[in-house]
Amino acid sequence: MAICRNFLWGGPAEYHKVPLVQWDEVCQLKKYGGLGIRNIMNWNLAAIMKLNWDVAGEKDIILWVKWIHTRYIKNGDFWMYHPKLGSCYYWKEMLRVRNKFKDMPHPKPYEIREGYNWLQGEFAMEMQKVRGGKMRKMAIAIWATAVYFTWKWRNIMTYGIRRHYPRIARELRKEGHNVVVFEQSHDVGGQWLYNGQVHAEDPLGRAKFLKVHSSVYASLRLISPREIMGFSDFPFVTKKGRDQRRFPGHEELLSYLRDFCEFFKLREMMRFNTRVEYVGIMDDNTLELESDIRWVVKSKPTTGSNAKVLEEVFDAVVVASGHYSQPRLPQIKGMNAWRGKQMHSHIYRVPEPFCNEVVVVVGNSLSGQDISMELVNVAKEVHLSAKNPHNISEGLSKVISKHATLHIHPQIESLHEDGLVLFVDGSSTIADTILYCTGYSYSFPFLDTKGIVAVDDDRVGPLYEHTFPPSLAPSLSFIGIPRKLIGFPFFESQAIWIAQLLSGKRTLPSWEDMMQSIREFYKSRDLAGIPKHNTHDLADFDYCDKYADYVGFPHLEEWRKELCISALIKSEINLETYRDAFDDHEMLQVAYQSPHFAQLECLDYTQ
Repeated sequence: MAICRNFLWGGPAEYHKVPLVQWDEVCQLKKYGGLGIRNIMNWNLAAIMKLNWDVAGEKDIILWVKWIHTRYIKNGDFWMYHPKLGSCYYWKEMLRVRNKFKDMPHPKPYEIREGYNWLQGEFAMEMQKVRGGKMRKMAIAIWATAVYFTWKWRNIMTYGIRRHYPRIARELRKEGHNVVVFEQSHDVGGQWLYNGQVHAEDPLGRAKFLKVHSSVYASLRLISPREIMGFSDFPFVTKKGRDQRRFPGHEELLSYLRDFCEFFKLREMMRFNTRVEYVGIMDDNTLELESDIRWVVKSKPTTGSNAKVLEEVFDAVVVASGHYSQPRLPQIKGMNAWRGKQMHSHIYRVPEPFCNEVVVVVGNSLSGQDISMELVNVAKEVHLSAKNPHNISEGLSKVISKHATLHIHPQIESLHEDGLVLFVDGSSTIADTILYCTGYSYSFPFLDTKGIVAVDDDRVGPLYEHTFPPSLAPSLSFIGIPRKLIGFPFFESQAIWIAQLLSGKRTLPSWEDMMQSIREFYKSRDLAGIPKHNTHDLADFDYCDKYADYVGFPHLEEWRKELCISALIKSEINLETYRDAFDDHEMLQVAYQSPHFAQLECLDYTQ
């Protein structure tokens, strides 16, 4: 207790009982400006380092408090801080020699433990003999550096099945965190890891934990050109012997993600064939004060008949599980009694099983249009049900006029046991199969936040900037929630923000300010008439730039915006051919001359 008291109070003579750092300022949450030291383990760490400070013979005990106050309360950076006039000699000396140790490698947990033993043992004895000089000054800087990296270091769990988790894994490791990525598949790629096997026993995907997680069908191609999709430090370029198309198939994007992981050596952080079954807030009755939020994670191998659940504790959790696995289904009268085959596009792979069938495709989105154009070549008839069949794109109109067996209808009124599908305009057909291309829902069946985070009609919240639940930030974050953005640049800036917040480089607004921001966003969506289930559909270049500003990430380049808009316009006009017929060569040359692609001259990953 004496050590802890001296840690918080200090000063010679009449200042012995003066609180240089107030108790409530230290113990309150970091979002309110405190240190957040509410965990016994962290108190022990602080006490051990303070003891080592005393062993070194440092008589000015306020020096330690100054360092903590500078680094953790006033949001100052120890490495950039300049001493003020009147600062004590040892404080100025410690700042003077700090740069010698700025680039020390990030210590691993076992190295930190060994360092404690060494500091308390042999080195402490030597320090009692050597009370001054350069050795002592360097030791002070070493201790400050050790504590800096110890506080900075976090044990972080990432659970992902999409393209985002390689990026967040890289950014977290760059910040010195110890990262574990749980991947339930056998390889990187998540959603883009094509699985030709489908499970007929759950064609609508209603199970809590789906057996098939990829929704990729065999013929799927990207809807955006590869040039706009790469990460900032890893352009998505063509490689010899692979898909050379600008709008490549899903296999090419999977290969890109594999290349990214190999180039930056990310596989060592990943546990493949491992499903996360539970993530919850840790209850710790040993804490004297309000606990730092920590997370219990239970995982289980997906292979092996005797697989056992492994329980671990993490300081932070990043959820990167995506939102293209849990089917979203409409509520249609007679749906449960209809005797034909019903399935969601989640398990659609190839058109051959629908040969000579009458198929009703529900949903006029990207997948609905893509699959309808593919089915029309093998099916007897294809009936596409859209919310507004009189307001379809020019490109879809061209496709319908080209194929006599492709019909457009409004929404379904009801389904009947004899196979009849009745549409709201009174038209009908007798169908063999109904294929629901109705999108996906956000689902986190493994996550228990005690009701703090909930999914309400596809609105995940409350989330500050679609990422942080204010009451649990930054220890819990979500990456990849927003839709209809240029994904790779946005999610890269999102990953950087999460990683830097966890390392203490950046701070979030207060809880009140974050909640107010969320309420204002919800209100703006309501006033615009946007349904709740479209809360996270942003489609906004400016929002990408706003997010980039949080971490000093570059704004979207004009060529990237132009190529994106061009692809969207072409798809509206020529749905069948826009991926292979384009006239954006001038803008493409601007892109290839940009710094993004110029870095290829210095990096060796294009072969």
